[in-house]
Amino acid sequence: MENIKPRKGQSSSFDIVVVLVAIIIFLAMIAGFSDDRSMNAQSERVKNDYTHSLLVSMMHCTINETKNTKFTGKTFSDLTGIYFVDLSNESRDYIKEKIKEHMTLYLGDRGVDWVFYAVCEGGTVKLWVPYNKTLEGKDISSASKELITPDGRKTRAYIIIKWS
Repeated sequence: MENIKPRKGQSSSFDIVVVLVAIIIFLAMIAGFSDDRSMNAQSERVKNDYTHSLLVSMMHCTINETKNTKFTGKTFSDLTGIYFVDLSNESRDYIKEKIKEHMTLYLGDRGVDWVFYAVCEGGTVKLWVPYNKTLEGKDISSASKELITPDGRKTRAYIIIKWS
């Protein structure tokens, strides 16, 4: 018995391995018992978060191009407000085109339908891209943001996405 060496470190490392294996098995069991409702709820939260962050990032995105110097350096938030003040068809068509380009950039390859909609208080004019497109059914997420037009009126912009 004198030839037996003490092995203090091996015992504690074995205990750690056993505890880690037990934790992994426990987590696997929990994942196996979780039903589709929790997965669907998580998926819905991710889609809602994506829709909200898409709207917020879009509103802060700056237009930097040389073709139309009238809007160079403006954000989509600015363009949305300008839409309700500048009644020229040229400006409105340009703003709608820029919205289409931006939304296609972020949603074009995802196979989803989308609508960008804005309405100004006290006005009947609506910014609706693509025009008069409505989304129906399940699995729809939306986000909205309040904006102020250059003449001081409140405007609310919406993005609505139908996930397929």
